[in-house]
Amino acid sequence: MQNRLSETAAQLVRGARVPELQSATPLHAYRSLRLARELVTLLDLFDRHHVQAIPFKGPVLAVQLYGDPANRYYDDLDILVRERQFDEALELLHARGYELSPEPPRSPLQRWLRVEGQCHLVRDADRVELHFALGSFGFPIPLDFDTLWSRLESVHLGGRIVRTMSRDDLALYLAAHGAKHAWERREWIVDFAQLVRTSPSLDWPCIAATARAHGEERMLLLALKLAGDLVGVPPPQALVSRVAADKRVRALARDVEASLLETRPFAERPGARRVFHLRVMERLRDRAHYAGHVLFTPGPVEWATLALPDRLDWLYYVLRPMRIAGTYARELLRAGADMPPPSAPRCAAR
Repeated sequence: MQNRLSETAAQLVRGARVPELQSATPLHAYRSLRLARELVTLLDLFDRHHVQAIPFKGPVLAVQLYGDPANRYYDDLDILVRERQFDEALELLHARGYELSPEPPRSPLQRWLRVEGQCHLVRDADRVELHFALGSFGFPIPLDFDTLWSRLESVHLGGRIVRTMSRDDLALYLAAHGAKHAWERREWIVDFAQLVRTSPSLDWPCIAATARAHGEERMLLLALKLAGDLVGVPPPQALVSRVAADKRVRALARDVEASLLETRPFAERPGARRVFHLRVMERLRDRAHYAGHVLFTPGPVEWATLALPDRLDWLYYVLRPMRIAGTYARELLRAGADMPPPSAPRCAAR
């Protein structure tokens, strides 16, 4: 592998194979098969009620990339539905015994949906994430339902054919999803590398052009860079030169690799992750929209801090910038406290 931050970083995910991605325990296999069976049941339920649904990640991704639902670890089911059918899908899940997750606390559903475009539901040990949008509205992933629906591909799951997003769309989704989370989980890098490894017929120039049209080419090139540096799967020949020539992509890859080794990764440093998001975005308008969202759009922390009736919802937009300023000020102070004191100047011998 070339261009590695360090040998230790490369060892985290080098040469990953299917057996290394799974916990290889009977409990894991049982849970995976049970979730796969539950997904098939839910898709049949939606189909009977004419709710169009696209499953992604979870067992369908395990089958797409690794050939078996037990060959990848996951602990929930992700399902995308049309926004106009979201309430109906939610009612069907309620009827099957699913309840809204108590996390985050004191967060009215409609407020949460305005920010995230999804909600979490639980039933005993099962967990479903029901989406009407990919990504979040602060960090959108521009793959709309109609586009995905028009080019679904089939996988075999639980004795039936299940339709999920095509590999072309999967490449864009995995790259953007990884960037959204600053690639904080190594298995996401392995997943993207496995997609490249097992998809020699993909039209990568077309995928790159689509990403470029949406301002996400840098995210795609970063995913390819990480797959090459950390898993040893080189970029497709058509994009090798673009990956190698982009200095920003190289810098972002170094930061991701460093974060994988740190005791305080991006996930625990909101300020650093926000900066990462801005750096991975290509277009000024996307960065401006994201910055405005971060500064002014209230979220779970504000809702949990202060319970307000709907008529006073506007106060959250005042609370948000105040809280953000305080949070980042504390992070800067903490970073300053961690720095070693400056050494005293040395005087020349007389």
